[in-house]
Formats: sequence, structure tokens, C-alpha cells
Amino acid sequence: MKKTWATFNKYDVEILYVSPNNKRLDGAHGITLFDSSEILIANNMSDYMLKRTLIHELMHFALYAYDMSADNAEEEISIPTEEKLCYLMERAIPEIYEQAMSIYNYFK
Repeated sequence: MKKTWATFNKYDVEILYVSPNNKRLDGAHGITLFDSSEILIANNMSDYMLKRTLIHELMHFALYAYDMSADNAEEEISIPTEEKLCYLMERAIPEIYEQAMSIYNYFK
């Protein structure tokens, strides 16, 4: 098992690269566990799906770290809305970044 860390808004999260048979994954590609500040990522995906899953799960934790997740009682975001937002980010972030850097390089 490999592991590393990420930090959002001074909150650390441990990212674990685990067997897809890990019971805590419950059949998912990845899962964010806020109570233990962990993200579990299945180690059986293609590079493409691994990147998407990492972005998706890191987005969940970032929303949590910035008090914008569905777990925050003060926010009016539902779990389905949070999932849709994370799905959008996993698909859009690589395109947004690539195009932003292209435009940045053009301007510079």
C-alpha cells in the first residue's frame, strides 16, 4: 500500500492507494472519509481513471476543508449536488488547466 498527504485550508488528508477489495471502498473507485481525514483510492484503475478519481475525491475533501460540503449543516448543498460538482470537476479541471495555461502562455 502506498500513501501520501495533501493539504487544503490547513487540513491534512492522508491519501491511501489500496486494493480494490478494501472493505472501506465498498466497491467504489475512491472514497473520502472525513472523520479520519483519509482518501482511499483503488489501485486497479487505468491512468485516465486514476487521475479522474483523484480529482473527484480531492474535490470532496476541498469542499469539506472550506466548509462547503454536504456534511456542513450550515451550507445548503445536498449530497447529490456535491457529487455532481465533484463529477464536473473530475471531467473539467484537466481541460480548464490545459486551456488556462495555453492562454497564459499566449498572453506572456
